[in-house]
Amino acid sequence: RLTITYRIVAADAGKVQARAGAVALEQTVEIPRDVGPKGFVEEVILGRVEEVLPLARAFAARIGWSPESCGDDLPQLLNGMFGNASIMAGSG
Repeated sequence: RLTITYRIVAADAGKVQARAGAVALEQTVEIPRDVGPKGFVEEVILGRVEEVLPLARAFAARIGWSPESCGDDLPQLLNGMFGNASIMAGSG
């Protein structure tokens, strides 16, 4: 799995988990979790919050996702890394 670390600003660990989960979802499947297809997409493609670590005034959230999300397409990899997460509240 690819692992990307995002800096997330949140008041506490519970809120950072929710924000990290939203980033993982947005950067990999871009649909609400409750409508995501079961099986391959949920088990392989959907991003996962691997670890959350405290930083000064923020958190580092490591999010893992499948290389199959981008294949060998560099622009798709960059979009997966930055994409909409770069404009989501509290992430950067």
